[in-house]
Amino acid sequence: MYKHLTREQRYGIYLGKQKGETLEIIARSIGVHKSTVSREVKRNSTPNGSYVWNKAHDMAESRQRHSPGNRGLAETLKWRVTELIKTDQWSPR
Repeated sequence: MYKHLTREQRYGIYLGKQKGETLEIIARSIGVHKSTVSREVKRNSTPNGSYVWNKAHDMAESRQRHSPGNRGLAETLKWRVTELIKTDQWSPR
């Protein structure tokens, strides 16, 4: 199952980058795959190329809030479709 990085993991990436550690060592220390660290640094670095953990977390949360995702159907629409299926013999498709 896919899980998002936590603030603590992002802070661990930040500290590792400050120490000059490799992505593999950073990944091992925070308990994720090195490709996860690579994507995180690439996606959430500042325009000048530095990785700042709190800005990275804010950017990730902003993207998550603005993604369409699975919003689902409104309850009234579900009820209406169910009624039409029952009364007019609609196919469930």
